[in-house]
Amino acid sequence: MVLKGSQDNSLVAITDIQDDKGQQILVSVSLSDNGSVDDVNKITSAYGREGFADYMKQ
Repeated sequence: MVLKGSQDNSLVAITDIQDDKGQQILVSVSLSDNGSVDDVNKITSAYGREGFADYMKQ
């Protein structure tokens, strides 16, 4: 699943992968300057999300 990120030109990818604590791994991506999914985008973070169910309610 891919969601709009909290910053301009960003998105959050929710993976099926879990960390060692059983939390869903989320990957934050900064899109290219033109705001599209391009050849070059930057992963800004990847982490297990504590409180994933509450995060999805937002």
